[in-house]
Amino acid sequence: MIVTLKQYSSRIIRLLALLLVLPLLIWSGMGLSASLLAAGPETAMLRWECTGKVDDQARWKAYVSNLELALKLDPRNVGIMRQLAKMYEWRTVSVAPWDESVQAERESSIEWYREVVSHRPIWAMGWAELANMKVRSMELDNEALDGIEKALELGKWQKDVQSKTIWLSVGIWDSIPGNLRVKVKENLKRLLHKELRISDVALYSIRFDWLDELETVVSSPEDLALIDEYRENKNKIRELWSKMAKTRPEHCAHVV
Repeated sequence: MIVTLKQYSSRIIRLLALLLVLPLLIWSGMGLSASLLAAGPETAMLRWECTGKVDDQARWKAYVSNLELALKLDPRNVGIMRQLAKMYEWRTVSVAPWDESVQAERESSIEWYREVVSHRPIWAMGWAELANMKVRSMELDNEALDGIEKALELGKWQKDVQSKTIWLSVGIWDSIPGNLRVKVKENLKRLLHKELRISDVALYSIRFDWLDELETVVSSPEDLALIDEYRENKNKIRELWSKMAKTRPEHCAHVV
């Protein structure tokens, strides 16, 4: 059978098109496979957040293996890097900061959070989580303080970032430098009555004995009166805080 030049050219074009599309199909398939592998660990961590109980070590190791394989399939996926950081962090949440039995997990979590901010340096939550893990590991060094500062700067209007970073800073208030204290108060003042309610802020301040500092942030008579009310009823407020601490996140209603 004689193949005409036109037919030959058409076959060549189809072949070239296939060669161009094939890498995209492979890349897409690898990304989908990575997402499927990461789905199980993500669901597990949501469940742990609701129950406060981590699965046994064998199952935990299986989740880590799934995430490591997912990252091999999609090596630039910062979300999976963050999941790995959180997975290692979960092994440390119920253990004292000085307990050396989970030191390797602490170090692995910090390393993965470093990867997160290295790949996405403008992600405020990544910096907040790195700083949080450093502080929880009793590593209050320049890296931890730099993480706090970057989170405060990059996520000025992000309620979740600011809540995490502000209260992390308040918890170590005597150990952070003056310039960070100023930024914490500036960011808190910016978000009050917009993203953060004064009643919630005062409640957290009771928890950290920070009412006197909060008083320097607010100015309205109503806010100052609320602070005085909280100060006079500390025992009652502490009871409210205990109940609040047991409140489950909203997504827990959908997690089995």
